Formats: sequence, structure tokens, C-alpha cells
Amino acid sequence: MKNFNCPECGGKTQDKSIQMAYELKDTHITIKNIPAKVCQKCGNELLNGHTAKDVDLLVNRVTEDLERFAKSLALPPKRIHTISLAV
Repeated sequence: MKNFNCPECGGKTQDKSIQMAYELKDTHITIKNIPAKVCQKCGNELLNGHTAKDVDLLVNRVTEDLERFAKSLALPPKRIHTISLAV
């Protein structure tokens, strides 16, 4: 992504890798090394459209696979799962 000013505060952005955490049902998913623009002034994290879509697809896929796996092992439905991924 091209460098630009932050839409929130007007500060300069720079390329960085970020981490995003999701809590869905009884599952905690953390994805690391996501390319983003981060505002040097306010810390706002910005993803391009393709990256945001890829992250959403990854989270959905992991959630579906985990649910299928838990059912195959007959795990209790209230059990909390924690997953960390690096892209």
C-alpha cells in the first residue's frame, strides 16, 4: 500500500506488521504478521481491502474447521479454544 495520511488524525502512516485478535463464540483467534499501515500519531491501523478480505476468510475457515474437529472428538460445546496464527 502507498503511504498516505491517516483518515482519523491526518498523521503520517508507515508500513508495519500488526496482530489482530478475534473472539468468536468460544474461540479466541490471534493472527500475527498482518501487513498494514499504522499512523505514527494516533496508532490507527489500516488494512487494504484485499488483506481485510483474506483475514476474514482465514478466521471463518479456522472457526469452521475447529467446530468440525471439536464435533469429531465430541468436545463439550462450552470449551474455550485458543488459536494463534502467523501469516
